[in-house]
Amino acid sequence: MTEHRPVLIVTYPELLTLLWKLRQVSLPGLEPMPLPGWSAEEVSQLVAAARDSLRKAGWLGSAGEVDPGAEELIEHCAAAGLVIRAICTTIRGAPRMFYFCVQGDRAVEHSLTVEGAHQLRWLSGHEALVERLLQIMALPELDAPEGAPAELGMDGLREAARLALSGDEAAAAATLAQSGAPTVMAEELTRTLAGAEVNGSLTVERRGADKTITGLAWVAGADMLWQVWPAQTNGARARVSRSGTAAIVNWVSGVVTETAE
Repeated sequence: MTEHRPVLIVTYPELLTLLWKLRQVSLPGLEPMPLPGWSAEEVSQLVAAARDSLRKAGWLGSAGEVDPGAEELIEHCAAAGLVIRAICTTIRGAPRMFYFCVQGDRAVEHSLTVEGAHQLRWLSGHEALVERLLQIMALPELDAPEGAPAELGMDGLREAARLALSGDEAAAAATLAQSGAPTVMAEELTRTLAGAEVNGSLTVERRGADKTITGLAWVAGADMLWQVWPAQTNGARARVSRSGTAAIVNWVSGVVTETAE
């Protein structure tokens, strides 16, 4: 691993410029630049400004060569065999999205800073990756109760969440019941949705010829934690159940450990 400058923080045009220099098409978590209606001159000015700022920061040399530390970070992300996307929302802030590009026991976190800059940084070892994921997830410490999962329609689950957040808990519970939730589950899940302190999802994509995508979503209140698993590959239905913190932690640790096998 390159020890010199292991963290890359750049603007969106600067990151695109580095990608162009390294002949990389894109990175996980990087949306295409919206350029419709832009003139060729405007695009040229944008790229020129990005190159100037990259040279001043030392990420581009006088001959246009990319700093080795930045090159290693970007090429690791582009070649990663496994990508973990985390979307997390807490009661204290807006939703945030993180991408973790994993290859063997090395990972790079790609995220947006509070200022809106793209940050790429190394995470050393599986323990560091698991620790970072759990930090982002901000799960409360709750034990798992007994109870079987219920299979619900995702459309009904989303609508119930909307109704609960709007304050119409009776309609939310009724929607969950219509989607297949037992009465007690519908009432408890509605209370959690209405007062959720943290929610989010992890999507794990294993690339290559045997490409697979798995995922887990969760929502937690002060006294209940729920997990949501896809029940169909098209995402139309999900298995929903009460959960304990340890079960989700074990799932995250298992996903990361598999990358070493």
